[in-house]
Amino acid sequence: MGVRYFEDGPKPGYFITCVAKSIIRPEVMIRRQRYLGRVSEKDAQGEYRQLYREVKLALLARERGEVSWLQILESWHQDAVMRPSEVSFSRGDIYRALKLHTKSWFNMSMDKLTTLSFQIVVSQMEKNGLSRGRIRAVKYAVNIVFEWAILNKFIPPTSLCPTKGVRLPRDQKKEKPVLNGKEIEYLLAMAQKENHQYFSVWAMAFETGCRSGELWALKWTDIDFKNSEILISKSYSFRRGLVKSTKTGKARVVPMNGELENFLQNLRSVTGATDYVLPRITSWKNGQAAEVLKQYCREIGVPEIPFHGTRACFATLCLNRGVPLTKLMAVGGWERLSSVQHYTRLVGTDVKGVTDSFKILPKVRGDFDAS
Repeated sequence: MGVRYFEDGPKPGYFITCVAKSIIRPEVMIRRQRYLGRVSEKDAQGEYRQLYREVKLALLARERGEVSWLQILESWHQDAVMRPSEVSFSRGDIYRALKLHTKSWFNMSMDKLTTLSFQIVVSQMEKNGLSRGRIRAVKYAVNIVFEWAILNKFIPPTSLCPTKGVRLPRDQKKEKPVLNGKEIEYLLAMAQKENHQYFSVWAMAFETGCRSGELWALKWTDIDFKNSEILISKSYSFRRGLVKSTKTGKARVVPMNGELENFLQNLRSVTGATDYVLPRITSWKNGQAAEVLKQYCREIGVPEIPFHGTRACFATLCLNRGVPLTKLMAVGGWERLSSVQHYTRLVGTDVKGVTDSFKILPKVRGDFDAS
């Protein structure tokens, strides 16, 4: 191996030998030898370094041509996700997203993945009606795995990620439907009349503006009837199956009005023997609450809203009754002003009356002079 000098034999002089073995596929090995003749040791060492670079480049090119995207993805999954001491749900999401949306790449070698490859994935996701946020998440996932492959020397550091230069489509902003007070009243009245299993859940959602996970985690110890307050300090992750902090990581207090307090007093006679305020509904725990509410809206003839849409309804009800934005943000758990400003535009409360004080037009006296 390396640089060797032979004085005897048919070819006296320096021989250089380089061997490179793949760390991905141990059976893949490149070996090259070169006879230099009677040259100086310095020149022989220089030639050896040059041959070493050539062999490494040849191995990288061969590796990249033989390793498929699926092999890279599975290797990343084993390294980054399946380590027993470090199970990451977010990494699991990345793996599942790439398994779903990059199926057409599975048998493609890494050198065949181009910008066009990812553009096709984007077009297919658009065709399936997926949002820009979802497409952006898949782009991020591809970047993560590609960077890992480079750092672990599965592919050359000069390799270009197929997401490079791909522009994501712009979302067409669609106003999501919001139920007005009469529609909410009708929906809850019908649900109560039919003894719908979600009646108490929907009632709490519309009255408090809480997120689904916050309502699931709500316990009777969080209800303060003496001060007419509800403490929202935790949330349930339906995906992970565990109780965690709220989305913002902060606790907040939701005031109880008279009708909500009476409602909870009555509900306590039903669920008060358990720790939790609201019933444990299987479909809710399985993440199907959004579809259940949309289906019910269709059945009773009101605009379809998902479960999260109850927060929008809560926000617009508050704004229509003159609740200041700062108070709405505090009660609903919104941290950014931009999150609630959308609702002010939705109900028009941000523009009502802004021109009432204008006194800029002259008094009209008969017909206008057209001259």
